[in-house]
Amino acid sequence: MSKNEEHHTFTEKGREFLSNVDIWQLLTLRSALKLEIAGMSHSRGSAYAHAKRTYGIKGNKRKVLDQLNDMIVQIENQKKLVDNGTTN
Repeated sequence: MSKNEEHHTFTEKGREFLSNVDIWQLLTLRSALKLEIAGMSHSRGSAYAHAKRTYGIKGNKRKVLDQLNDMIVQIENQKKLVDNGTTN
């Protein structure tokens, strides 16, 4: 399994979801990228490079952040559907 495929998923009603740990990592990566865009750096390397490598995202820092935000919104919407018992 490659590093890009190490996300822990589970299936509910035929849908695949990220684990809470993977969601937490996505949220912290988004926060680190926001700080990097603002001019701060991280001692463990670039959040921008990590996001691109982990999620296969392309583009400049702003576009990568936008794509991370889109991923988070999709996860939140999917969770709301499951919590409400709605499946498609």
